[in-house]
Amino acid sequence: MTPALVSHLLQSTAFAAIAGLLVLPLRGNRAKVRFNLWFCASIKFLIPFALLIMLGTQVQWAPAKYYATPAVSRAVVTIAQPLASATPVIVSRVSETNWTPLILAAIWICGFLTIAAIRLRLWIRIRATLRASRPLQIPAPVEIRSAPGLIEPGVVGWLKPVLLLPEGITEHLAPAELEALLAHELCHIRRRDNLFAAIHMVVEAILWFHPLIWWIGARLVEERERACDEEVLSLGNQPRVYADAIVTVCRLYAESPLACMAGVSGANIRKRIEDIMRNRNVASLSLARKLLVSAAGIAALALPLSLGILLKAGTPAFDAVSITPYKPTGPYSACYQPVDATNIRLMNCTLKTLIKLAYNLKAYQQPSEGPAWTGTDLFVVQAHSGTPQPRAKLYEMLQPVLAERFHLKVHWLDRQDRIYQLKVSPGGVKMRPATDRTKCGEVYVRENVMLADCFSIDDITDVVQNEFLTDHPVVNETGLPKDNFYFFNLTFSRDNNPDAGPSVFSALPDQLGLQITTTRGPVETLILDHVERPTPN
Repeated sequence: MTPALVSHLLQSTAFAAIAGLLVLPLRGNRAKVRFNLWFCASIKFLIPFALLIMLGTQVQWAPAKYYATPAVSRAVVTIAQPLASATPVIVSRVSETNWTPLILAAIWICGFLTIAAIRLRLWIRIRATLRASRPLQIPAPVEIRSAPGLIEPGVVGWLKPVLLLPEGITEHLAPAELEALLAHELCHIRRRDNLFAAIHMVVEAILWFHPLIWWIGARLVEERERACDEEVLSLGNQPRVYADAIVTVCRLYAESPLACMAGVSGANIRKRIEDIMRNRNVASLSLARKLLVSAAGIAALALPLSLGILLKAGTPAFDAVSITPYKPTGPYSACYQPVDATNIRLMNCTLKTLIKLAYNLKAYQQPSEGPAWTGTDLFVVQAHSGTPQPRAKLYEMLQPVLAERFHLKVHWLDRQDRIYQLKVSPGGVKMRPATDRTKCGEVYVRENVMLADCFSIDDITDVVQNEFLTDHPVVNETGLPKDNFYFFNLTFSRDNNPDAGPSVFSALPDQLGLQITTTRGPVETLILDHVERPTPN
Protein backbone atom coordinates (compact mmCIF):
# COMPACT_ATOMS: atom_id res chain seq x y z
CA MET A 1 0.00 0.00 0.00
CA THR A 2 1.60 3.23 -1.15
CA PRO A 3 1.96 6.26 1.15
CA ALA A 4 -0.31 8.21 -1.21
CA LEU A 5 -3.08 5.61 -0.85
CA VAL A 6 -2.69 5.51 2.94
CA SER A 7 -2.86 9.32 3.05
CA HIS A 8 -5.99 9.33 0.87
CA LEU A 9 -7.72 6.72 3.06
CA LEU A 10 -6.88 8.65 6.22
CA GLN A 11 -8.17 11.89 4.72
CA SER A 12 -11.37 10.24 3.50
CA THR A 13 -11.87 8.59 6.88
CA ALA A 14 -11.50 11.97 8.57
CA PHE A 15 -14.04 13.43 6.15
CA ALA A 16 -16.47 10.61 6.98
CA ALA A 17 -15.96 11.28 10.69
CA ILE A 18 -16.76 14.97 10.15
CA ALA A 19 -19.90 13.95 8.24
CA GLY A 20 -20.88 11.82 11.21
CA LEU A 21 -20.45 14.75 13.58
CA LEU A 22 -22.69 16.84 11.34
CA VAL A 23 -25.30 14.09 11.19
CA LEU A 24 -25.57 13.66 14.95
CA PRO A 25 -27.28 17.01 15.64
CA LEU A 26 -29.81 16.44 12.84
CA ARG A 27 -32.30 14.52 14.93
CA GLY A 28 -35.95 14.10 14.04
CA ASN A 29 -37.33 13.90 10.53
CA ARG A 30 -34.29 14.94 8.56
CA ALA A 31 -33.36 11.59 7.03
CA LYS A 32 -32.87 13.07 3.56
CA VAL A 33 -30.13 15.37 4.80
CA ARG A 34 -28.47 12.59 6.77
CA PHE A 35 -28.60 10.28 3.74
CA ASN A 36 -26.96 12.92 1.54
CA LEU A 37 -24.18 13.49 4.05
CA TRP A 38 -23.44 9.80 4.36
CA PHE A 39 -23.44 9.40 0.59
CA CYS A 40 -20.96 12.27 0.25
CA ALA A 41 -18.77 10.53 2.82
CA SER A 42 -18.96 7.37 0.69
CA ILE A 43 -18.00 8.88 -2.66
CA LYS A 44 -15.23 10.91 -1.00
CA PHE A 45 -13.28 7.63 -0.90
CA LEU A 46 -13.34 7.63 -4.72
CA ILE A 47 -12.07 11.22 -5.08
CA PRO A 48 -8.30 11.35 -4.45
CA PHE A 49 -7.36 14.15 -2.10
CA ALA A 50 -4.18 14.61 -4.11
CA LEU A 51 -6.22 15.21 -7.27
CA LEU A 52 -7.96 18.20 -5.68
CA ILE A 53 -4.62 19.52 -4.47
CA MET A 54 -3.24 19.17 -8.01
CA LEU A 55 -6.18 21.16 -9.36
CA GLY A 56 -5.39 23.85 -6.83
CA THR A 57 -1.81 24.02 -8.04
CA GLN A 58 -3.07 24.91 -11.51
CA VAL A 59 -4.31 28.29 -10.26
CA GLN A 60 -1.92 30.97 -11.52
CA TRP A 61 -1.46 33.85 -9.10
CA ALA A 62 0.74 35.87 -11.44
CA PRO A 63 0.85 34.82 -15.11
CA ALA A 64 4.09 36.77 -15.68
CA LYS A 65 5.98 34.38 -13.41
CA TYR A 66 7.04 30.80 -14.06
CA TYR A 67 6.39 28.50 -11.15
CA ALA A 68 8.60 25.53 -10.48
CA THR A 69 6.99 22.17 -9.88
CA PRO A 70 8.49 19.63 -7.49
CA ALA A 71 11.00 17.33 -9.13
CA VAL A 72 12.69 14.11 -8.22
CA SER A 73 15.75 14.91 -6.15
CA ARG A 74 19.00 13.98 -7.86
CA ALA A 75 22.38 14.98 -6.41
CA VAL A 76 25.49 15.67 -8.47
CA VAL A 77 28.57 14.85 -6.42
CA THR A 78 31.36 17.38 -6.85
CA ILE A 79 34.80 16.38 -5.79
CA ALA A 80 36.34 18.47 -2.98
CA GLN A 81 32.88 19.54 -1.78
CA PRO A 82 30.82 17.98 1.06
CA LEU A 83 28.92 14.88 -0.01
CA ALA A 84 26.95 14.11 3.11
CA SER A 85 23.73 15.46 1.64
CA ALA A 86 24.08 13.65 -1.68
CA THR A 87 21.12 11.52 -2.66
CA PRO A 88 21.92 7.96 -3.91
CA VAL A 89 20.55 7.07 -7.32
CA ILE A 90 17.80 4.45 -7.79
CA VAL A 91 19.07 2.30 -4.93
CA SER A 92 15.77 0.82 -3.86
CA ARG A 93 14.42 -0.04 -7.28
CA VAL A 94 17.31 -2.17 -8.44
CA SER A 95 17.82 -4.14 -5.25
CA GLU A 96 16.07 -7.39 -4.41
CA THR A 97 12.44 -7.68 -5.39
CA ASN A 98 10.10 -6.21 -2.80
CA TRP A 99 7.31 -8.75 -2.49
CA THR A 100 5.19 -6.74 -0.05
CA PRO A 101 3.34 -4.66 -2.71
CA LEU A 102 2.72 -7.80 -4.78
CA ILE A 103 1.32 -9.68 -1.79
CA LEU A 104 -0.92 -6.76 -0.80
CA ALA A 105 -2.11 -6.43 -4.42
CA ALA A 106 -2.90 -10.14 -4.54
CA ILE A 107 -4.87 -9.93 -1.28
CA TRP A 108 -6.82 -6.91 -2.58
CA ILE A 109 -7.61 -8.67 -5.88
CA CYS A 110 -8.85 -11.76 -4.01
CA GLY A 111 -11.08 -9.62 -1.79
CA PHE A 112 -12.39 -7.59 -4.73
CA LEU A 113 -13.18 -10.70 -6.79
CA THR A 114 -14.87 -12.36 -3.80
CA ILE A 115 -17.14 -9.37 -3.19
CA ALA A 116 -17.87 -9.09 -6.92
CA ALA A 117 -18.70 -12.81 -7.16
CA ILE A 118 -21.09 -12.65 -4.20
CA ARG A 119 -22.84 -9.60 -5.61
CA LEU A 120 -23.06 -11.19 -9.07
CA ARG A 121 -24.59 -14.37 -7.68
CA LEU A 122 -27.24 -12.41 -5.79
CA TRP A 123 -27.97 -10.26 -8.84
CA ILE A 124 -28.44 -13.38 -10.97
CA ARG A 125 -30.93 -14.59 -8.37
CA ILE A 126 -32.86 -11.31 -8.58
CA ARG A 127 -32.85 -11.38 -12.38
CA ALA A 128 -34.20 -14.93 -12.31
CA THR A 129 -37.00 -13.80 -10.02
CA LEU A 130 -37.74 -10.90 -12.39
CA ARG A 131 -37.94 -13.21 -15.41
CA ALA A 132 -40.33 -15.51 -13.56
CA SER A 133 -42.63 -12.64 -12.58
CA ARG A 134 -45.86 -11.63 -14.28
CA PRO A 135 -47.40 -8.16 -14.70
CA LEU A 136 -50.06 -6.88 -12.31
CA GLN A 137 -52.85 -4.54 -13.29
CA ILE A 138 -52.20 -1.94 -10.60
CA PRO A 139 -52.21 1.73 -11.68
CA ALA A 140 -48.74 3.17 -11.03
CA PRO A 141 -46.10 5.31 -12.81
CA VAL A 142 -43.84 2.23 -13.09
CA GLU A 143 -44.38 -1.38 -14.07
CA ILE A 144 -45.54 -3.60 -11.20
CA ARG A 145 -45.04 -7.35 -11.39
CA SER A 146 -45.90 -10.30 -9.17
CA ALA A 147 -42.91 -12.51 -8.34
CA PRO A 148 -42.87 -16.05 -6.94
CA GLY A 149 -40.90 -16.77 -3.81
CA LEU A 150 -40.54 -15.11 -0.44
CA ILE A 151 -38.65 -11.92 -1.40
CA GLU A 152 -40.19 -8.79 0.10
CA PRO A 153 -41.58 -5.99 -2.09
CA GLY A 154 -38.73 -4.19 -3.80
CA VAL A 155 -37.61 -2.06 -6.74
CA VAL A 156 -35.28 -3.65 -9.33
CA GLY A 157 -33.10 -1.49 -11.60
CA TRP A 158 -32.68 2.28 -11.84
CA LEU A 159 -32.78 3.09 -15.57
CA LYS A 160 -36.13 1.33 -16.07
CA PRO A 161 -37.17 0.40 -12.55
CA VAL A 162 -39.65 -2.42 -11.95
CA LEU A 163 -41.58 -2.89 -8.73
CA LEU A 164 -41.73 -6.54 -7.67
CA LEU A 165 -44.49 -7.68 -5.31
CA PRO A 166 -44.52 -11.22 -3.88
CA GLU A 167 -47.40 -13.43 -5.01
CA GLY A 168 -50.37 -13.37 -2.68
CA ILE A 169 -49.40 -10.18 -0.88
CA THR A 170 -52.83 -8.67 -1.52
CA GLU A 171 -54.35 -11.53 0.49
CA HIS A 172 -52.37 -10.53 3.57
CA LEU A 173 -52.60 -6.73 3.35
CA ALA A 174 -55.58 -4.43 3.58
CA PRO A 175 -56.00 -1.98 0.67
CA ALA A 176 -54.80 0.91 2.84
CA GLU A 177 -51.72 -1.06 3.90
CA LEU A 178 -50.91 -1.98 0.29
CA GLU A 179 -51.29 1.65 -0.72
CA ALA A 180 -48.82 2.72 1.97
CA LEU A 181 -46.27 0.10 0.84
CA LEU A 182 -46.60 1.20 -2.78
CA ALA A 183 -46.03 4.80 -1.71
CA HIS A 184 -42.87 3.67 0.09
CA GLU A 185 -41.49 1.88 -2.99
CA LEU A 186 -42.38 4.73 -5.35
CA CYS A 187 -40.46 7.03 -3.03
CA HIS A 188 -37.36 4.85 -3.55
CA ILE A 189 -37.79 5.24 -7.31
CA ARG A 190 -38.14 9.02 -7.16
CA ARG A 191 -35.05 9.28 -4.97
CA ARG A 192 -33.03 6.94 -7.24
CA ASP A 193 -31.99 4.98 -4.19
CA ASN A 194 -30.94 1.97 -6.28
CA LEU A 195 -28.41 4.10 -8.19
CA PHE A 196 -26.93 5.52 -4.99
CA ALA A 197 -26.77 2.04 -3.47
CA ALA A 198 -25.02 0.67 -6.57
CA ILE A 199 -22.41 3.45 -6.39
CA HIS A 200 -21.71 2.65 -2.76
CA MET A 201 -21.48 -1.06 -3.62
CA VAL A 202 -18.65 -0.16 -6.01
CA VAL A 203 -16.93 1.70 -3.17
CA GLU A 204 -17.39 -1.35 -0.94
CA ALA A 205 -15.90 -3.67 -3.56
CA ILE A 206 -12.86 -1.43 -4.10
CA LEU A 207 -12.25 -0.65 -0.42
CA TRP A 208 -13.58 -3.90 1.05
CA PHE A 209 -10.81 -3.88 3.68
CA HIS A 210 -11.96 -0.59 5.24
CA PRO A 211 -14.48 -1.23 8.06
CA LEU A 212 -15.83 2.34 7.89
CA ILE A 213 -17.07 1.69 4.34
CA TRP A 214 -19.39 -1.09 5.54
CA TRP A 215 -20.59 1.00 8.47
CA ILE A 216 -21.44 3.87 6.09
CA GLY A 217 -23.35 1.37 3.91
CA ALA A 218 -25.52 0.41 6.87
CA ARG A 219 -26.16 4.09 7.60
CA LEU A 220 -27.20 4.69 3.98
CA VAL A 221 -29.75 1.87 4.10
CA GLU A 222 -31.07 3.15 7.42
CA GLU A 223 -31.47 6.75 6.29
CA ARG A 224 -33.03 5.94 2.91
CA GLU A 225 -35.72 3.85 4.62
CA ARG A 226 -36.39 6.57 7.16
CA ALA A 227 -36.57 9.17 4.40
CA CYS A 228 -39.22 7.11 2.60
CA ASP A 229 -41.09 6.54 5.87
CA GLU A 230 -41.23 10.30 6.36
CA GLU A 231 -42.57 10.84 2.85
CA VAL A 232 -45.22 8.11 3.23
CA LEU A 233 -46.54 9.76 6.38
CA SER A 234 -46.43 13.20 4.78
CA LEU A 235 -48.79 11.89 2.06
CA GLY A 236 -51.51 11.35 4.68
CA ASN A 237 -51.14 7.62 5.36
CA GLN A 238 -52.09 6.58 8.89
CA PRO A 239 -49.07 5.65 11.04
CA ARG A 240 -50.82 2.61 12.51
CA VAL A 241 -51.80 1.26 9.08
CA TYR A 242 -48.32 1.82 7.68
CA ALA A 243 -46.63 0.22 10.70
CA ASP A 244 -48.92 -2.85 10.45
CA ALA A 245 -48.01 -3.21 6.77
CA ILE A 246 -44.28 -3.23 7.55
CA VAL A 247 -44.72 -5.75 10.36
CA THR A 248 -46.73 -8.02 8.06
CA VAL A 249 -44.05 -7.90 5.36
CA CYS A 250 -41.33 -8.67 7.89
CA ARG A 251 -43.33 -11.63 9.23
CA LEU A 252 -44.11 -13.19 5.85
CA TYR A 253 -41.27 -12.34 3.49
CA ALA A 254 -37.48 -12.39 3.38
CA GLU A 255 -35.43 -9.20 3.18
CA SER A 256 -34.09 -8.11 -0.22
CA PRO A 257 -30.70 -9.80 -0.76
CA LEU A 258 -28.99 -6.75 -2.29
CA ALA A 259 -28.81 -3.16 -1.06
CA CYS A 260 -29.41 -1.95 -4.62
CA MET A 261 -32.85 -3.60 -4.55
CA ALA A 262 -34.68 -1.08 -2.39
CA GLY A 263 -37.30 -2.81 -0.29
CA VAL A 264 -39.36 -1.93 2.72
CA SER A 265 -37.84 -3.80 5.68
CA GLY A 266 -34.33 -2.36 5.80
CA ALA A 267 -32.59 -0.72 8.78
CA ASN A 268 -33.65 -0.97 12.42
CA ILE A 269 -37.29 -2.09 12.18
CA ARG A 270 -38.08 -1.42 15.83
CA LYS A 271 -36.70 2.12 15.67
CA ARG A 272 -38.54 2.77 12.40
CA ILE A 273 -41.84 1.56 13.84
CA GLU A 274 -41.35 3.80 16.89
CA ASP A 275 -40.66 6.81 14.67
CA ILE A 276 -43.68 6.01 12.48
CA MET A 277 -46.00 5.69 15.46
CA ARG A 278 -44.77 9.01 16.86
CA ASN A 279 -45.67 10.53 13.46
CA ARG A 280 -43.34 13.48 13.90
CA ASN A 281 -44.01 16.31 11.52
CA VAL A 282 -41.44 16.56 8.76
CA ALA A 283 -39.53 19.71 9.57
CA SER A 284 -37.24 21.50 7.19
CA LEU A 285 -33.79 22.53 8.32
CA SER A 286 -33.38 25.91 9.90
CA LEU A 287 -31.31 28.51 8.10
CA ALA A 288 -28.41 27.99 10.51
CA ARG A 289 -28.31 24.23 9.88
CA LYS A 290 -28.60 24.74 6.14
CA LEU A 291 -25.59 27.02 6.29
CA LEU A 292 -23.72 24.47 8.42
CA VAL A 293 -24.36 21.64 5.95
CA SER A 294 -23.53 23.85 2.97
CA ALA A 295 -20.30 25.00 4.61
CA ALA A 296 -19.29 21.39 5.24
CA GLY A 297 -19.83 20.48 1.59
CA ILE A 298 -17.91 23.52 0.36
CA ALA A 299 -15.07 22.85 2.80
CA ALA A 300 -14.71 19.29 1.51
CA LEU A 301 -13.68 20.72 -1.87
CA ALA A 302 -12.24 24.06 -0.83
CA LEU A 303 -9.77 22.66 1.71
CA PRO A 304 -7.65 20.56 -0.70
CA LEU A 305 -7.99 23.15 -3.47
CA SER A 306 -6.79 25.86 -1.10
CA LEU A 307 -3.92 23.65 0.02
CA GLY A 308 -2.87 23.24 -3.61
CA ILE A 309 -3.06 27.00 -4.15
CA LEU A 310 -0.93 27.62 -1.06
CA LEU A 311 1.62 25.07 -2.19
CA LYS A 312 1.75 26.75 -5.57
CA ALA A 313 2.07 30.21 -4.06
CA GLY A 314 4.87 29.05 -1.76
CA THR A 315 6.97 27.54 -4.57
CA PRO A 316 10.01 29.57 -5.65
CA ALA A 317 9.59 31.34 -8.98
CA PHE A 318 11.67 33.51 -11.26
CA ASP A 319 10.78 37.20 -11.31
CA ALA A 320 11.94 37.55 -14.90
CA VAL A 321 12.95 35.09 -17.64
CA SER A 322 14.34 35.69 -21.10
CA ILE A 323 14.99 33.03 -23.77
CA THR A 324 16.55 34.13 -27.06
CA PRO A 325 18.23 32.26 -29.94
CA TYR A 326 22.03 32.29 -29.86
CA LYS A 327 23.98 32.88 -33.06
CA PRO A 328 27.66 32.06 -32.52
CA THR A 329 30.17 34.37 -34.17
CA GLY A 330 33.07 31.95 -33.88
CA PRO A 331 33.80 28.28 -33.18
CA TYR A 332 31.19 26.52 -31.02
CA SER A 333 32.01 26.38 -27.32
CA ALA A 334 30.32 24.36 -24.59
CA CYS A 335 27.27 25.67 -22.76
CA TYR A 336 28.44 28.47 -20.47
CA GLN A 337 26.64 28.44 -17.13
CA PRO A 338 27.47 31.36 -14.80
CA VAL A 339 25.16 31.14 -11.78
CA ASP A 340 24.92 33.11 -8.54
CA ALA A 341 22.33 32.99 -5.76
CA THR A 342 19.71 34.96 -7.69
CA ASN A 343 20.65 34.77 -11.38
CA ILE A 344 21.44 32.23 -14.04
CA ARG A 345 22.76 33.01 -17.52
CA LEU A 346 23.04 30.03 -19.82
CA MET A 347 24.73 30.83 -23.10
CA ASN A 348 24.97 28.78 -26.35
CA CYS A 349 23.02 25.88 -24.78
CA THR A 350 20.91 23.37 -26.69
CA LEU A 351 17.50 22.41 -25.41
CA LYS A 352 18.86 18.96 -24.56
CA THR A 353 21.43 20.63 -22.29
CA LEU A 354 18.76 22.84 -20.70
CA ILE A 355 16.66 19.75 -19.98
CA LYS A 356 19.64 18.02 -18.35
CA LEU A 357 20.21 21.03 -16.11
CA ALA A 358 16.54 21.53 -15.24
CA TYR A 359 15.95 17.88 -14.36
CA ASN A 360 19.43 17.27 -12.89
CA LEU A 361 20.08 14.33 -15.18
CA LYS A 362 23.09 12.10 -14.67
CA ALA A 363 25.44 11.45 -17.54
CA TYR A 364 23.69 8.15 -18.29
CA GLN A 365 20.22 9.75 -18.16
CA GLN A 366 20.07 11.16 -21.66
CA PRO A 367 16.61 12.45 -22.65
CA SER A 368 14.86 10.36 -25.26
CA GLU A 369 15.22 11.35 -28.89
CA GLY A 370 13.22 14.37 -29.96
CA PRO A 371 13.33 16.66 -32.99
CA ALA A 372 16.82 17.15 -34.38
CA TRP A 373 16.85 20.86 -33.53
CA THR A 374 16.71 20.08 -29.77
CA GLY A 375 20.34 19.01 -30.02
CA THR A 376 21.56 21.66 -32.49
CA ASP A 377 19.72 24.96 -31.99
CA LEU A 378 21.43 27.19 -29.43
CA PHE A 379 19.77 29.49 -26.90
CA VAL A 380 20.57 32.06 -24.26
CA VAL A 381 18.53 31.78 -21.07
CA GLN A 382 18.63 34.57 -18.50
CA ALA A 383 16.55 34.36 -15.33
CA HIS A 384 16.38 36.36 -12.12
CA SER A 385 14.99 35.24 -8.76
CA GLY A 386 13.92 37.79 -6.19
CA THR A 387 15.10 35.54 -3.35
CA PRO A 388 18.46 33.75 -3.20
CA GLN A 389 18.31 30.05 -4.04
CA PRO A 390 20.81 27.19 -4.16
CA ARG A 391 22.18 26.41 -7.61
CA ALA A 392 20.24 23.14 -7.83
CA LYS A 393 16.98 24.92 -6.98
CA LEU A 394 17.58 27.60 -9.63
CA TYR A 395 18.07 24.92 -12.25
CA GLU A 396 14.97 23.09 -11.02
CA MET A 397 12.96 26.30 -11.43
CA LEU A 398 13.69 26.05 -15.17
CA GLN A 399 11.25 23.15 -15.51
CA PRO A 400 8.06 25.25 -15.79
CA VAL A 401 9.96 27.77 -17.94
CA LEU A 402 10.74 25.05 -20.49
CA ALA A 403 7.15 23.82 -20.28
CA GLU A 404 5.85 27.34 -20.94
CA ARG A 405 8.21 28.52 -23.65
CA PHE A 406 9.02 25.25 -25.44
CA HIS A 407 5.67 23.57 -24.68
CA LEU A 408 7.78 20.78 -23.24
CA LYS A 409 5.96 17.72 -21.93
CA VAL A 410 7.91 14.86 -20.38
CA HIS A 411 7.41 11.80 -18.24
CA TRP A 412 9.71 9.36 -16.46
CA LEU A 413 10.00 5.76 -17.56
CA ASP A 414 12.04 2.85 -16.20
CA ARG A 415 13.88 0.99 -18.95
CA GLN A 416 15.89 -2.19 -18.58
CA ASP A 417 19.57 -1.40 -19.09
CA ARG A 418 23.00 -2.19 -17.78
CA ILE A 419 23.75 -1.19 -14.19
CA TYR A 420 26.81 -1.46 -11.93
CA GLN A 421 26.54 -3.02 -8.49
CA LEU A 422 28.96 -2.06 -5.74
CA LYS A 423 29.48 -5.08 -3.47
CA VAL A 424 31.84 -6.23 -0.74
CA SER A 425 34.73 -8.34 -2.09
CA PRO A 426 35.04 -11.97 -0.94
CA GLY A 427 38.00 -10.97 1.25
CA GLY A 428 35.93 -8.38 3.13
CA VAL A 429 36.17 -4.62 3.58
CA LYS A 430 39.72 -3.24 3.77
CA MET A 431 38.84 0.34 4.75
CA ARG A 432 39.57 1.59 8.26
CA PRO A 433 36.86 3.13 10.44
CA ALA A 434 36.94 6.93 10.35
CA THR A 435 38.44 8.67 13.37
CA ASP A 436 38.07 12.32 12.34
CA ARG A 437 34.33 13.03 12.15
CA THR A 438 34.88 16.74 11.45
CA LYS A 439 35.56 16.01 7.77
CA CYS A 440 32.75 13.60 7.04
CA GLY A 441 31.59 13.74 3.43
CA GLU A 442 34.70 15.50 2.12
CA VAL A 443 36.99 13.94 -0.49
CA TYR A 444 40.27 15.23 -1.86
CA VAL A 445 41.43 14.32 -5.35
CA ARG A 446 44.93 14.99 -6.66
CA GLU A 447 45.90 13.47 -10.00
CA ASN A 448 45.49 9.69 -9.49
CA VAL A 449 44.97 9.71 -5.72
CA MET A 450 41.72 10.06 -3.80
CA LEU A 451 41.70 10.63 -0.03
CA ALA A 452 38.64 10.53 2.23
CA ASP A 453 38.87 10.90 6.01
CA CYS A 454 35.22 10.16 6.79
CA PHE A 455 33.07 8.59 4.07
CA SER A 456 29.86 6.56 4.27
CA ILE A 457 29.17 3.74 1.84
CA ASP A 458 26.62 5.94 0.06
CA ASP A 459 29.29 8.64 -0.37
CA ILE A 460 31.61 6.05 -1.88
CA THR A 461 28.86 4.92 -4.26
CA ASP A 462 28.33 8.51 -5.41
CA VAL A 463 32.05 9.04 -6.01
CA VAL A 464 32.30 5.85 -8.07
CA GLN A 465 29.26 6.99 -10.04
CA ASN A 466 30.42 10.51 -10.76
CA GLU A 467 34.19 9.99 -11.09
CA PHE A 468 34.62 6.61 -12.74
CA LEU A 469 31.45 4.92 -14.06
CA THR A 470 29.29 7.69 -15.49
CA ASP A 471 27.82 5.69 -18.37
CA HIS A 472 25.45 3.57 -16.24
CA PRO A 473 23.98 3.83 -12.73
CA VAL A 474 25.97 2.53 -9.78
CA VAL A 475 23.93 0.88 -7.04
CA ASN A 476 24.97 0.22 -3.46
CA GLU A 477 24.57 -3.52 -2.89
CA THR A 478 27.20 -3.86 -0.14
CA GLY A 479 24.76 -4.29 2.73
CA LEU A 480 27.07 -2.18 4.90
CA PRO A 481 25.39 0.04 7.52
CA LYS A 482 24.74 3.49 6.11
CA ASP A 483 25.80 5.17 9.36
CA ASN A 484 29.29 3.63 9.31
CA PHE A 485 32.07 5.96 8.14
CA TYR A 486 35.44 4.94 6.69
CA PHE A 487 38.89 6.33 5.97
CA PHE A 488 40.60 5.34 2.71
CA ASN A 489 43.36 6.39 0.34
CA LEU A 490 42.67 5.17 -3.18
CA THR A 491 45.23 5.12 -6.00
CA PHE A 492 43.77 4.63 -9.47
CA SER A 493 44.05 5.31 -13.18
CA ARG A 494 41.32 7.15 -15.06
CA ASP A 495 42.33 6.02 -18.54
CA ASN A 496 43.23 2.38 -17.70
CA ASN A 497 46.94 3.20 -18.12
CA PRO A 498 48.88 0.62 -16.07
CA ASP A 499 51.77 3.04 -15.68
CA ALA A 500 49.48 5.62 -14.03
CA GLY A 501 47.87 3.15 -11.67
CA PRO A 502 45.29 0.35 -11.54
CA SER A 503 41.83 0.73 -13.03
CA VAL A 504 38.89 1.29 -10.75
CA PHE A 505 37.82 -2.34 -11.27
CA SER A 506 41.17 -3.46 -9.81
CA ALA A 507 41.76 -0.64 -7.33
CA LEU A 508 38.46 -1.02 -5.45
CA PRO A 509 38.85 -4.74 -4.57
CA ASP A 510 42.58 -4.52 -3.79
CA GLN A 511 42.58 -1.31 -1.77
CA LEU A 512 39.04 -0.92 -0.36
CA GLY A 513 37.67 -4.46 -0.36
CA LEU A 514 34.85 -3.48 -2.73
CA GLN A 515 34.10 -4.82 -6.19
CA ILE A 516 32.03 -3.82 -9.22
CA THR A 517 29.70 -6.29 -10.90
CA THR A 518 27.30 -5.72 -13.76
CA THR A 519 23.69 -6.76 -14.24
CA ARG A 520 20.54 -5.40 -15.83
CA GLY A 521 17.83 -3.45 -14.09
CA PRO A 522 15.44 -0.49 -14.37
CA VAL A 523 17.12 2.79 -15.31
CA GLU A 524 15.08 5.95 -14.99
CA THR A 525 14.79 7.70 -18.36
CA LEU A 526 13.23 11.06 -19.20
CA ILE A 527 10.88 10.71 -22.18
CA LEU A 528 10.14 13.76 -24.34
CA ASP A 529 6.44 13.61 -25.18
CA HIS A 530 6.14 16.97 -26.95
CA VAL A 531 8.32 19.99 -27.70
CA GLU A 532 8.13 23.06 -29.93
CA ARG A 533 10.52 25.85 -30.81
CA PRO A 534 10.25 28.64 -28.23
CA THR A 535 7.73 31.41 -28.49
CA PRO A 536 9.11 34.98 -28.67
CA ASN A 537 9.52 36.97 -25.45
